[in-house]
Amino acid sequence: MARTLKNHDTRLNNLLDIVQTLFMEKGYENATISDVLERAGIAKGTLYHYFKSKEDMLDRLIDRLSKRIMERMDAIMKQPGINAIERLNLLLRENRSIKIGQGALLAFILKTLYSDSNIVLRHKLARKTAELQVPLFSEIIAQGNREGLFHVGNVGETAVLLAEMIIGFSEPLIPLFLDLPRKKENAGIIRRSYGAMTEAVIRILGAAPSSIVLVDDADTSRFIDLFSRKAQE
Repeated sequence: MARTLKNHDTRLNNLLDIVQTLFMEKGYENATISDVLERAGIAKGTLYHYFKSKEDMLDRLIDRLSKRIMERMDAIMKQPGINAIERLNLLLRENRSIKIGQGALLAFILKTLYSDSNIVLRHKLARKTAELQVPLFSEIIAQGNREGLFHVGNVGETAVLLAEMIIGFSEPLIPLFLDLPRKKENAGIIRRSYGAMTEAVIRILGAAPSSIVLVDDADTSRFIDLFSRKAQE
């Protein structure tokens, strides 16, 4: 049974690699189930054993990226000998690093999700992201309270607020990224927005000024460069 599950997961990952390549080559809207069947060399019945639809393929691609991010996040949460601010900054930095490292995939996913036809999937991703983030934020806030680094009265509710606030903050920023480089002035708006969001998080947690870095200047420049290049392709 274990071997069967392992074989299924291996085949699923192989198929996801093919799907990812096709989607990024042709675009999500232009790629077809027939394209996947032809590239994978399998029958339609076999494909539907792994995916219900093309939307399900995209959903699985996003899930795979999210899982990779969460595996790295879990390792940081288990890391001993660091305080809450160090742990939070490590989480944020690692999250940025993974996304920059998977830049082509990230740009494709966001461009696809922010089309009008995929609004339902976009909101589904937002809810899923919040569900993953809240337990991490709760644990870090509780640690920060114990260490006197944070001053939060309601840990659980504040964790939910932070997750929802960060997701909501990202919503208007994504179109600004996707519109680069047609509107170069977007870069300045993005930088100022990150600064404002960072200040808000610090105040909500009652942390020391400048102690938390949501996105540093170097990574902001990398994201801007990434989306500027992708927008031209």
